[in-house]
Amino acid sequence: MRTSFYYIYIILIIILNLLSFAVPYIAKSTPQLSSQFYSGFSLICHQLTARSLCLYDSGIGDCFPQNGQFSESKETIVVAERGTGYKFPVDARDMAIYATMLVGGLALPFIIDKNSKCIPNLLFLITASIPAGVDGFTQLIGLRESTNLIRVITGVILGLVIPFFLVPTANVLLDPTRHR
Repeated sequence: MRTSFYYIYIILIIILNLLSFAVPYIAKSTPQLSSQFYSGFSLICHQLTARSLCLYDSGIGDCFPQNGQFSESKETIVVAERGTGYKFPVDARDMAIYATMLVGGLALPFIIDKNSKCIPNLLFLITASIPAGVDGFTQLIGLRESTNLIRVITGVILGLVIPFFLVPTANVLLDPTRHR
């Protein structure tokens, strides 16, 4: 009996989330070690501080004020009115996407069979991508600067939908009987 891709997905997304949430704590206690993690995460995220969340003693908040001004800074430790903040290794939208990919993944077996090879209509994924796409594109072309709240909301919408496409697609692609 082969292992379902679902379990591999859940393990990988848990590891990704644990690492994402651990890096600010590592930066706070061992800045030299955290630079290795920030470098690794730079492969999957731009890590712009203005578009990221920071861990403060009082909780999680914006690294920079969300005042419509863009900054290309990639500093990992910021000093704000709230005190010293330690940046998460991915931006606010990516944090929301990864966290809700875990939530969606955990909900998946209650909604569909975890071994399902029935890929939903692509229109659902496209529709879930539109808010993040519009938000990101309007920033890219300079029409506006988004806020981390909007980035998180658009990330949640997209992240919840991804596992329902990724798991069945992987089940199809990894099916050993597929080529017979």
